[in-house]
Formats: sequence, C-alpha cells, structure tokens
Amino acid sequence: MSQDNTYKVFDKGDFQIRLAYVNPEPLEIGSQPDGAMMICGKRMSSKSSWIIMLESAWKYVDERGEHSKYMHVASAKIADEFLNLGTDISTRFRVAEAILEHIPDLLEMPPYVKPQEVAGTVEGKIGDTVISTEIYH
Repeated sequence: MSQDNTYKVFDKGDFQIRLAYVNPEPLEIGSQPDGAMMICGKRMSSKSSWIIMLESAWKYVDERGEHSKYMHVASAKIADEFLNLGTDISTRFRVAEAILEHIPDLLEMPPYVKPQEVAGTVEGKIGDTVISTEIYH
C-alpha cells in the first residue's frame, strides 16, 4: 500500500494504528477505495498488518461500546501472529484498547478522493506580474 492512501497514523509504542484507503474486494471497475484500520507492527519481524475494513468494524464492539467477544479473540491473534508481541493479557488488552479507541476515527473517515495528476502548467502575464496555474486531469 502506498503512503498516498494513508489518512492518519497513531503511534502506540511498539505498533501503529494506521487509517488508510484500501481497494475493496472484489475490485470492480469504477469502485473507490474503502476506509480501513490497519494494525501494523514496528519490529522488523512484523511482516504484515491486520486490516479491519469499515464494514467489519461492528464486529469489534459490543452493544455497550465495549470490547466484543470477537475483539478478545482477534486481539490475541493480532498481538501474537501479526505484531509478534506475545499473548500475555496486558498486550492483548493494549491492542484491543487501541482498536476500540480508533474505531470512531475509522467511522468518521471522509470518502476517498482520488489524487489529481498535473497535466501541465499555464502561465500568463498581467503587466509585470507573472501568473501561473496548474491544470489537472
């Protein structure tokens, strides 16, 4: 994933919560990237990220706004297999709390806006003033 699709990054010590726009699956013609939360390790041994798509965020929170049963299972897997931090209760809780803290940020992400490419530059002169503007496509 390119840095261009990153919306926000939250540093959580030995891991990050990254809000980004990712391609939906299956990718269809004309489809736009969707908002997602990525839990990424900072250690060199962490090779992948756990991705929570916007439409799946509900699985991680119960009706009271607390950790769901799914969150308890997922946070253990994330901590151990994706972040290589182990499975002790405090680590699993830190991961779960970080996810819970940033689900509102995921829900509030604005729609994806495709970066525009510069097609060229137009310059003009009014008196002694040079005016320049970029043209996008």
